[in-house]
Amino acid sequence: MNINWHIVDDRFELVYKKPDKIINPMMKEYNNGNNKKISKCPGINDMWSNVFVMRLPFDFTISFDDRMSRVMIDENKTTIDTKEFSDIIVNDPELYTNYPVVQISSKQMFSSDKPCKVSIIPPIFHLHENDAWKNIRYISGVIDIHNWHRPVNFPFEWIDTSKSISFKRGDPIAYAIFNSENLDEKFNIDKKEFSGKIKKSYTACLGARDILPINTRELIDANKNSKCPFSKMSKFRFWKR
Repeated sequence: MNINWHIVDDRFELVYKKPDKIINPMMKEYNNGNNKKISKCPGINDMWSNVFVMRLPFDFTISFDDRMSRVMIDENKTTIDTKEFSDIIVNDPELYTNYPVVQISSKQMFSSDKPCKVSIIPPIFHLHENDAWKNIRYISGVIDIHNWHRPVNFPFEWIDTSKSISFKRGDPIAYAIFNSENLDEKFNIDKKEFSGKIKKSYTACLGARDILPINTRELIDANKNSKCPFSKMSKFRFWKR
């Protein structure tokens, strides 16, 4: 099955790269090790064959002011223009769990012409590469990309706000795992223009949640999607250091 990949903001059209399959570099690494049986295991191959890596296209470093409940941006360690962060990072105190919740807008979306769901999980094969993952807890989710069209973002809980969080360009920030009614389905990702019917559907899905932010089970059932309270990109409150 071909999965459609869209950039939902023209400003980021040249910034993001299409998610790539993880299985080839993963199996190459296993084959270079002492235990080559891992790469031959059908369970491991079946698990990772439809997993794609989503990567960050810029550097950023943020810290947190507990007293003011504010995210602070370190401009010296952040490559994107500070003004643009008002549309990229969301830190709404109303959406906190026991910890501050921060969301990075990825400006990208998946869709499919046939029934299909995507699970968004932490990049578990790469977690050891960045100490930031010891300090955050990724908020995972499942999206019905055939019936409900919304951006795939990077939301996380900030466990220890005394420590800053840094990511570099090219760092994996999530894995996308695709599943369809056919348990043996194989998937490929094709970049598609964000226009026409898919853009109209995207606008309608986001608009419905903005108008009816709670008790939207009827809307969810109609679109065969589960509501994610962190999908609304409300006005961001941030301060630069």
